Amino acid sequence: MLTESDIIEIFRKLKSLRARAYFFFKDFKYILVMSGLIHACDKSLQAVEWPKAFGSKTPNEVLNSLLIEKIEVYMRKRSEPQVFYSLKDFLDWLSIVS
Repeated sequence: MLTESDIIEIFRKLKSLRARAYFFFKDFKYILVMSGLIHACDKSLQAVEWPKAFGSKTPNEVLNSLLIEKIEVYMRKRSEPQVFYSLKDFLDWLSIVS
């Protein structure tokens, strides 16, 4: 289970890598995005208000409660994203690259 401090650490590491992460969820029409800030988008990457997408859930509650379909990480100087199919694989990769 991710805590709020885990989310802050993930966000900090992504910022230091100059990376953006898109969290896609199974059978859910919104995604969680960590770029310059943490926000919600629809699957066409149009920003939506957080409460419309996730209600009153915090980012760690969203990641703990919804099933991950995939996580796409875009890094500067790379044309193709890194794709992960589990939160564990993403966190393992993040601990290695940062």
